[in-house]
Amino acid sequence: MQIKTQFNHRSRGAAMLLVLIAVAVCTILALSFLAAQEPTAVVASNIDRKTQARAIAESALQMAIDYVNEDANWRSNKSSGTWITDAAMDGGTFTLTGTDEEDGDLADDSSEAVLLSVVASYQGVTHRVSARVTPGSEAPSANRLLLVAGNGSSPSSTDRNKRDMFESWGYVVTIIDDSASTSIYNDAVAVNDVVFVSEEVESGSVNTKLRGVTIGVVNDEPSLHDDFGFSSSNSISKASTDNIDVVDNNHPITNGFSIGSLVFHNGNINVHYITGAMPSGVTVLADRSGSGTNAVLSVADAGDTLHYGTAEGRRVMFLATDDLDVNNLNADGQTLLQRSLSWAAGEGAAEEGQAPTLLALYEFEQVEVAPTLVGRWKLDETGAGAAGVIQANDDIGLQNQAFIDGYDSANGLYGGANQKLDVLVMTNTTSSGNVQLD
Repeated sequence: MQIKTQFNHRSRGAAMLLVLIAVAVCTILALSFLAAQEPTAVVASNIDRKTQARAIAESALQMAIDYVNEDANWRSNKSSGTWITDAAMDGGTFTLTGTDEEDGDLADDSSEAVLLSVVASYQGVTHRVSARVTPGSEAPSANRLLLVAGNGSSPSSTDRNKRDMFESWGYVVTIIDDSASTSIYNDAVAVNDVVFVSEEVESGSVNTKLRGVTIGVVNDEPSLHDDFGFSSSNSISKASTDNIDVVDNNHPITNGFSIGSLVFHNGNINVHYITGAMPSGVTVLADRSGSGTNAVLSVADAGDTLHYGTAEGRRVMFLATDDLDVNNLNADGQTLLQRSLSWAAGEGAAEEGQAPTLLALYEFEQVEVAPTLVGRWKLDETGAGAAGVIQANDDIGLQNQAFIDGYDSANGLYGGANQKLDVLVMTNTTSSGNVQLD
């Protein structure tokens, strides 16, 4: 008996077709993946270069900020304009400018802001950052202040104004009565960083209670000059004035002020000056005549020679006045007072091996840089090589926050909604072969 086997050729043909379709799909996917690798690598490279350019720019800006903070003479050492040109950094370059936006003169007014701008370049990519530097109040690192007042339990209005201003500068203020015992003084000094002696005190009540303290003291009471050792006797005179004469501007307290007359007060006030002999360790920063005698603002550092021996801590004899209301000090007068407290507290004199201490604090306002149109080309879609067509065999990069102003009939003519960071560019294949630039 013979058995006849019959094969279904249609089934075998359908299976072969499915296999061919699957192979074709896999091939297309593989080719698409390979084709996508090159633009992906280009985009990644662009991102890397942009990141590096930004890092260089921000690092250079931070260096400029540190320089302004740490160099007390930066205004006189630099002029408005370019400070550094094409300096090398991390494989790229940067250019730094410092601009006085008020009048183009950095040195004429310490209260004017300066615009710091950095443009960094890395392998054809640039990045720009800017910061506007404005002199502001410094929150002191040594911020505990002991205010010796004429009445500790019920301070006068002028002493309350002092307290309020000191607190606005970042100090934590403790008020002590001038007649407190020596032990109370010592306990208060032990938990504070600097002392301010008001002109409201009775000099006989304070006497020499603060002579041996190791923290800094700023004194505004005229009759205590001799108790602090700044003069051999209580030899003082006074004059009604609104100005003093700066004779030394190399000290942190007077740095940046011009030698000569300086108005410090809104209206005249009695200012006391030392007429007696002064010891060699005292430095006169300002007087009433410009001669270096008749001191109205003088200092001694720890270890400097005074009449009774050596200073145990920093001492400032500050514009000894009658009934000083700090609210009547003008901006320069307040600067002198604030710097006196900061210096007496130990700021502004880094010892060998220590990091520099901040002498001034600046507040930084980030400046937004608007994009600038540097060129416009109308692309002719009729064919490569025609007039107005841009041909490139390499990357077309967008720099300095540039954008693409492309034509889209739905958005109208150029400008407005057409301005963006990407645009579709047609290839010479079919409409499905669009290339997008990001």
